[in-house]
Amino acid sequence: MKIEIDGLIGVPEWWSFEGGEERAATYERFRQQVERIGRSGARKIEVKIRSIGGNVQDAFLIYDALCALAEEGAEITTVCYGYTASAATIVAQAATSGRRYVASTALYLIHNATTTLDGNAFDAERTARLLDKTDERMAQIYARRSGRSVEEFRERMARDGGRGEWLSPEEAVEAGLADRVGGVTAWGELRERAAERIRNWFISEKNAQKEEKMTISDGCAVVAALAARGGEEGDLRGRIGRSETAPSEDPGVAVSGLIEEDFTEFSHNGRAYHLDASRLRKSF
Repeated sequence: MKIEIDGLIGVPEWWSFEGGEERAATYERFRQQVERIGRSGARKIEVKIRSIGGNVQDAFLIYDALCALAEEGAEITTVCYGYTASAATIVAQAATSGRRYVASTALYLIHNATTTLDGNAFDAERTARLLDKTDERMAQIYARRSGRSVEEFRERMARDGGRGEWLSPEEAVEAGLADRVGGVTAWGELRERAAERIRNWFISEKNAQKEEKMTISDGCAVVAALAARGGEEGDLRGRIGRSETAPSEDPGVAVSGLIEEDFTEFSHNGRAYHLDASRLRKSF
Protein backbone atom coordinates (compact mmCIF):
# COMPACT_ATOMS: atom_id res chain seq x y z
CA MET A 1 0.00 0.00 0.00
CA LYS A 2 1.36 3.44 -0.94
CA ILE A 3 0.68 6.92 0.41
CA GLU A 4 1.83 10.05 -1.45
CA ILE A 5 2.72 13.13 0.61
CA ASP A 6 3.16 16.02 -1.83
CA GLY A 7 3.27 19.79 -1.59
CA LEU A 8 3.05 21.83 1.60
CA ILE A 9 2.18 19.79 4.66
CA GLY A 10 -0.92 21.21 6.32
CA VAL A 11 -2.19 22.98 3.20
CA PRO A 12 -5.40 21.41 1.81
CA GLU A 13 -4.54 19.15 -1.12
CA TRP A 14 -7.09 20.70 -3.49
CA TRP A 15 -5.29 24.05 -3.13
CA SER A 16 -2.11 22.57 -4.60
CA PHE A 17 -3.20 19.85 -7.02
CA GLU A 18 -5.83 18.80 -9.45
CA GLY A 19 -6.96 15.39 -8.32
CA GLY A 20 -5.73 16.15 -4.82
CA GLU A 21 -7.80 13.31 -3.43
CA GLU A 22 -4.98 10.95 -4.42
CA ARG A 23 -2.46 12.75 -2.20
CA ALA A 24 -2.09 13.37 1.53
CA ALA A 25 -0.50 16.57 2.85
CA THR A 26 -2.86 17.33 5.74
CA TYR A 27 -3.36 15.10 8.74
CA GLU A 28 -7.08 14.84 7.98
CA ARG A 29 -6.43 13.41 4.52
CA PHE A 30 -3.69 11.18 5.89
CA ARG A 31 -6.08 9.86 8.54
CA GLN A 32 -8.49 8.89 5.77
CA GLN A 33 -5.67 7.07 4.00
CA VAL A 34 -4.80 5.22 7.21
CA GLU A 35 -8.43 4.14 7.61
CA ARG A 36 -8.36 2.85 4.03
CA ILE A 37 -5.19 0.89 4.84
CA GLY A 38 -6.84 -0.55 7.94
CA ARG A 39 -9.80 -1.79 5.89
CA SER A 40 -7.48 -3.36 3.31
CA GLY A 41 -5.43 -5.20 5.94
CA ALA A 42 -2.14 -4.15 4.27
CA ARG A 43 0.91 -4.73 6.46
CA LYS A 44 3.50 -3.03 4.23
CA ILE A 45 3.11 0.71 3.74
CA GLU A 46 5.34 2.84 1.51
CA VAL A 47 5.17 6.60 2.13
CA LYS A 48 6.53 8.69 -0.75
CA ILE A 49 7.48 12.20 0.37
CA ARG A 50 7.84 15.11 -2.05
CA SER A 51 7.47 18.11 0.21
CA ILE A 52 9.40 21.20 1.24
CA GLY A 53 7.67 21.14 4.62
CA GLY A 54 4.80 23.09 6.06
CA ASN A 55 2.79 22.93 9.27
CA VAL A 56 4.79 21.06 11.92
CA GLN A 57 1.61 20.23 13.85
CA ASP A 58 0.29 18.17 10.93
CA ALA A 59 3.73 16.60 10.54
CA PHE A 60 3.78 15.53 14.20
CA LEU A 61 0.30 13.99 13.86
CA ILE A 62 1.24 12.10 10.68
CA TYR A 63 4.46 10.90 12.34
CA ASP A 64 2.58 9.64 15.40
CA ALA A 65 0.00 7.87 13.21
CA LEU A 66 2.71 6.05 11.27
CA CYS A 67 4.50 5.07 14.48
CA ALA A 68 1.23 3.65 15.80
CA LEU A 69 0.88 1.52 12.67
CA ALA A 70 4.45 0.28 13.12
CA GLU A 71 3.72 -0.66 16.75
CA GLU A 72 0.80 -2.73 15.47
CA GLY A 73 3.18 -4.72 13.27
CA ALA A 74 3.08 -2.83 9.97
CA GLU A 75 6.32 -2.35 8.02
CA ILE A 76 6.66 1.35 7.23
CA THR A 77 8.97 2.55 4.44
CA THR A 78 9.58 6.25 3.75
CA VAL A 79 11.17 7.47 0.52
CA CYS A 80 12.18 11.14 0.13
CA TYR A 81 12.47 12.82 -3.26
CA GLY A 82 13.64 16.25 -4.43
CA TYR A 83 13.75 18.99 -1.81
CA THR A 84 12.67 17.24 1.39
CA ALA A 85 12.66 19.93 4.02
CA SER A 86 11.49 21.07 7.40
CA ALA A 87 8.32 19.30 8.60
CA ALA A 88 8.62 16.67 5.86
CA THR A 89 11.79 15.33 7.46
CA ILE A 90 9.80 14.61 10.63
CA VAL A 91 7.40 12.36 8.71
CA ALA A 92 10.38 10.55 7.16
CA GLN A 93 11.59 9.47 10.61
CA ALA A 94 8.50 7.30 11.19
CA ALA A 95 9.81 4.42 9.07
CA THR A 96 10.59 0.98 10.41
CA SER A 97 14.25 0.52 11.33
CA GLY A 98 16.37 0.37 8.18
CA ARG A 99 13.50 1.58 5.95
CA ARG A 100 14.25 5.32 5.61
CA TYR A 101 15.26 5.92 1.98
CA VAL A 102 16.40 9.16 0.34
CA ALA A 103 16.70 9.49 -3.44
CA SER A 104 20.17 10.07 -4.86
CA THR A 105 19.06 13.44 -6.31
CA ALA A 106 17.35 14.69 -3.14
CA LEU A 107 18.39 17.40 -0.69
CA TYR A 108 17.46 17.25 2.97
CA LEU A 109 16.90 20.31 5.21
CA ILE A 110 16.51 20.51 8.98
CA HIS A 111 16.13 23.88 10.69
CA ASN A 112 14.52 25.68 13.63
CA ALA A 113 10.76 26.17 13.61
CA THR A 114 9.47 29.48 12.25
CA THR A 115 6.19 31.35 12.52
CA THR A 116 4.57 34.74 11.97
CA LEU A 117 3.52 36.95 14.84
CA ASP A 118 0.85 39.56 15.38
CA GLY A 119 0.72 40.99 18.89
CA ASN A 120 2.62 42.70 21.67
CA ALA A 121 5.83 41.92 23.54
CA PHE A 122 4.10 39.37 25.78
CA ASP A 123 2.76 37.55 22.72
CA ALA A 124 6.29 37.52 21.30
CA GLU A 125 7.66 35.95 24.49
CA ARG A 126 4.98 33.26 24.53
CA THR A 127 5.60 32.52 20.87
CA ALA A 128 9.35 32.29 21.44
CA ARG A 129 8.83 29.73 24.23
CA LEU A 130 6.54 27.66 22.01
CA LEU A 131 9.04 27.74 19.15
CA ASP A 132 11.83 26.60 21.49
CA LYS A 133 9.74 23.67 22.72
CA THR A 134 8.89 22.78 19.13
CA ASP A 135 12.59 22.77 18.23
CA GLU A 136 13.27 20.50 21.21
CA ARG A 137 10.54 18.08 20.13
CA MET A 138 11.92 17.89 16.58
CA ALA A 139 15.48 17.37 17.83
CA GLN A 140 14.25 14.57 20.11
CA ILE A 141 12.71 12.75 17.14
CA TYR A 142 15.90 13.10 15.08
CA ALA A 143 18.02 11.97 18.02
CA ARG A 144 15.84 8.95 18.82
CA ARG A 145 16.04 7.60 15.26
CA SER A 146 19.72 8.43 14.70
CA GLY A 147 21.16 7.36 18.03
CA ARG A 148 22.80 10.79 18.31
CA SER A 149 22.30 13.42 21.00
CA VAL A 150 19.51 15.99 21.13
CA GLU A 151 22.15 18.69 21.56
CA GLU A 152 23.81 17.73 18.26
CA PHE A 153 20.57 18.27 16.35
CA ARG A 154 19.73 21.46 18.21
CA GLU A 155 23.11 22.79 17.04
CA ARG A 156 22.57 21.64 13.44
CA MET A 157 19.10 23.17 13.30
CA ALA A 158 20.34 26.49 14.72
CA ARG A 159 23.04 26.97 12.09
CA ASP A 160 22.83 29.99 9.78
CA GLY A 161 20.64 31.92 12.18
CA GLY A 162 18.18 29.06 12.64
CA ARG A 163 17.80 28.40 8.93
CA GLY A 164 19.65 25.13 9.41
CA GLU A 165 21.56 23.35 6.68
CA TRP A 166 20.87 21.42 3.51
CA LEU A 167 22.27 17.89 3.49
CA SER A 168 23.14 15.71 0.53
CA PRO A 169 21.70 12.16 0.59
CA GLU A 170 25.03 10.82 1.79
CA GLU A 171 25.24 13.47 4.51
CA ALA A 172 21.69 12.65 5.63
CA VAL A 173 22.69 8.99 6.02
CA GLU A 174 25.88 9.95 7.84
CA ALA A 175 23.87 12.15 10.22
CA GLY A 176 21.53 9.25 10.99
CA LEU A 177 18.51 10.93 9.38
CA ALA A 178 18.19 8.28 6.64
CA ASP A 179 19.22 4.65 6.32
CA ARG A 180 20.23 4.43 2.69
CA VAL A 181 20.48 6.32 -0.57
CA GLY A 182 18.17 5.23 -3.37
CA GLY A 183 14.62 4.00 -3.72
CA VAL A 184 12.74 0.81 -3.09
CA THR A 185 13.18 -1.66 -5.97
CA ALA A 186 11.95 -5.19 -6.50
CA TRP A 187 15.55 -6.40 -6.71
CA GLY A 188 16.46 -4.54 -3.54
CA GLU A 189 13.54 -6.07 -1.68
CA LEU A 190 14.51 -9.55 -2.88
CA ARG A 191 18.12 -8.97 -1.84
CA GLU A 192 17.06 -7.84 1.63
CA ARG A 193 14.85 -10.86 2.13
CA ALA A 194 17.68 -13.16 1.03
CA ALA A 195 20.10 -11.44 3.40
CA GLU A 196 17.66 -11.81 6.26
CA ARG A 197 17.27 -15.53 5.57
CA ILE A 198 21.03 -15.99 5.49
CA ARG A 199 21.38 -14.18 8.82
CA ASN A 200 18.73 -16.43 10.32
CA TRP A 201 20.59 -19.54 9.20
CA PHE A 202 23.40 -18.62 11.58
CA ILE A 203 21.16 -18.25 14.60
CA SER A 204 20.28 -21.45 16.45
CA GLU A 205 16.67 -21.96 17.40
CA LYS A 206 17.61 -21.87 21.06
CA ASN A 207 19.36 -18.54 20.84
CA ALA A 208 16.67 -17.10 18.57
CA GLN A 209 14.09 -17.76 21.27
CA LYS A 210 16.26 -15.80 23.68
CA GLU A 211 16.75 -13.09 21.03
CA GLU A 212 20.49 -13.67 21.27
CA LYS A 213 22.97 -14.07 18.45
CA MET A 214 26.19 -15.96 19.08
CA THR A 215 29.07 -15.27 16.72
CA ILE A 216 31.98 -17.59 16.07
CA SER A 217 34.08 -15.39 18.36
CA ASP A 218 31.46 -15.78 21.11
CA GLY A 219 31.57 -19.55 20.70
CA CYS A 220 35.37 -19.60 20.93
CA ALA A 221 35.20 -17.50 24.09
CA VAL A 222 32.78 -19.98 25.67
CA VAL A 223 35.01 -22.94 24.75
CA ALA A 224 38.02 -21.15 26.23
CA ALA A 225 36.08 -20.48 29.40
CA LEU A 226 35.13 -24.16 29.66
CA ALA A 227 38.75 -25.18 29.30
CA ALA A 228 39.86 -22.63 31.90
CA ARG A 229 37.35 -24.03 34.37
CA GLY A 230 38.68 -27.54 33.93
CA GLY A 231 35.58 -28.91 32.34
CA GLU A 232 33.12 -27.38 34.78
CA GLU A 233 30.54 -26.81 32.12
CA GLY A 234 27.73 -25.51 34.32
CA ASP A 235 25.53 -22.98 32.63
CA LEU A 236 28.15 -22.23 29.96
CA ARG A 237 27.21 -25.35 28.01
CA GLY A 238 23.64 -24.06 27.85
CA ARG A 239 24.84 -20.96 26.02
CA ILE A 240 25.84 -22.99 22.98
CA GLY A 241 22.98 -24.04 20.75
CA ARG A 242 23.15 -27.25 18.74
CA SER A 243 24.41 -26.72 15.21
CA GLU A 244 22.13 -27.59 12.32
CA THR A 245 24.07 -29.75 9.87
CA ALA A 246 23.29 -31.35 6.52
CA PRO A 247 24.12 -35.01 5.82
CA SER A 248 27.73 -35.48 4.74
CA GLU A 249 28.33 -36.16 1.05
CA ASP A 250 31.89 -37.48 1.60
CA PRO A 251 31.90 -41.07 0.24
CA GLY A 252 34.72 -41.89 2.64
CA VAL A 253 32.48 -41.34 5.64
CA ALA A 254 30.30 -44.24 6.68
CA VAL A 255 26.57 -43.99 6.98
CA SER A 256 25.49 -42.95 10.46
CA GLY A 257 24.65 -45.91 12.70
CA LEU A 258 27.57 -48.18 11.72
CA ILE A 259 29.74 -47.30 14.73
CA GLU A 260 29.81 -50.95 15.85
CA GLU A 261 31.03 -52.15 12.47
CA ASP A 262 34.67 -52.64 11.57
CA PHE A 263 35.46 -49.37 9.83
CA THR A 264 39.20 -49.86 9.16
CA GLU A 265 38.33 -50.03 5.49
CA PHE A 266 37.20 -46.41 5.49
CA SER A 267 39.36 -43.38 4.88
CA HIS A 268 41.31 -41.61 7.60
CA ASN A 269 38.63 -38.95 7.74
CA GLY A 270 35.95 -41.59 8.00
CA ARG A 271 37.64 -43.29 10.95
CA ALA A 272 38.22 -39.96 12.69
CA TYR A 273 34.57 -39.02 12.16
CA HIS A 274 33.29 -42.22 13.79
CA LEU A 275 35.69 -42.03 16.70
CA ASP A 276 34.61 -38.48 17.43
CA ALA A 277 30.95 -39.42 17.08
CA SER A 278 31.28 -42.33 19.52
CA ARG A 279 33.01 -40.15 22.12
CA LEU A 280 30.38 -37.46 21.82
CA ARG A 281 27.59 -39.99 22.25
CA LYS A 282 29.15 -41.30 25.44
CA SER A 283 29.59 -37.73 26.75
CA PHE A 284 26.00 -36.76 26.14
